[in-house]
Amino acid sequence: MDIILYSIPFFIGAMIVEFFYARAKKLPYYRLNDTLSNLNAGIFSQTLAFIPLALVLMLYPLVYENWSLGLFRGKTDILTFILCLVLVDFVYYWAHRTFHRTGLGWTGHIVHHQSEEYNLSVALRQSWLQGVHVLPFLMVPAFFGFEPAVAFTCSALNTVYQFWIHTKAIDKCPRWFEAVFNTPSHHRVHHGRNPQYIDKNYAGSLIIWDKMFGTFEPEKEPVVYGITQAMQSWNPLVAQFDPWRQLFKKGQGKGLWLNMKYNAYPPGWNEVDGDKVPPLIPRDKYDPQVSSTHNKLSWAAFVGALLLLLVFMLKGLAQPMFTQAAFALAIVSLLCLSGYWQDPKSKGETP
Repeated sequence: MDIILYSIPFFIGAMIVEFFYARAKKLPYYRLNDTLSNLNAGIFSQTLAFIPLALVLMLYPLVYENWSLGLFRGKTDILTFILCLVLVDFVYYWAHRTFHRTGLGWTGHIVHHQSEEYNLSVALRQSWLQGVHVLPFLMVPAFFGFEPAVAFTCSALNTVYQFWIHTKAIDKCPRWFEAVFNTPSHHRVHHGRNPQYIDKNYAGSLIIWDKMFGTFEPEKEPVVYGITQAMQSWNPLVAQFDPWRQLFKKGQGKGLWLNMKYNAYPPGWNEVDGDKVPPLIPRDKYDPQVSSTHNKLSWAAFVGALLLLLVFMLKGLAQPMFTQAAFALAIVSLLCLSGYWQDPKSKGETP
């Protein structure tokens, strides 16, 4: 947790550098509305992160003390850290693959893929629900007996590593690096809605898992970013919760068995066509134009939410539950205002 918190200044600085690099090169990497939507989603997920965090802090020691194999109990040496890093990344691959290949898992992870641009701000676009979905996977290091501090540090490092791969400013890394590690080129593929790129390159830090398990795809043709059905709203509540509504709507009135299938089968599955990869349908990016006043108001609301979040993360988590709830409500309200001022005419849900 502390590693991610202390990484925030680096994240912000790197985004500023990328922004001015793109501006100097006249590259359309950033759009205000899309970038604010990414950052708002990140703040939203961090605001509610104390819920899955509390569950992790409760469950990990329980598994560690009662069902652990004890292979690494009490060990904090460098070799133990390296082995834990590899295990965490291996588990991340399978968790990530599960989130893409099940309807229920996709309701959380889809938030990360909603952006139709690709820049460092996309790395911060996260769903708070994914923190709940990932809980069973986070218990694997506990089962092997890795100390909580070791496992939590390795998990945080794996998360921080994935920040820099969300960029178009880096084309290719050295061949040896591309062969072993996840890179911007590999991860651009993962964010594409081109048919050959869908459900490829699930890697966190090491691309070797994709190559071992048949999900690797090199970057060849230009990547078209986003999800197959565009989210036409900048409201952070729509981004986070509308996928639930859509999943419920798919199975509405179709009985328990079909509802179970919609939750367990891939998100594009239906009872008629099965799991078919959708074609690449050209479309305009969702980009409603608003006045400069609305842009300024959006930025002001975002900055206010960010400052409240920093105070919340530093001091608010030690406060009574009522105070925490007040912080969360204030932050979410500001985020909704920021999204609203980027598209006042939005109906508040995706098609």
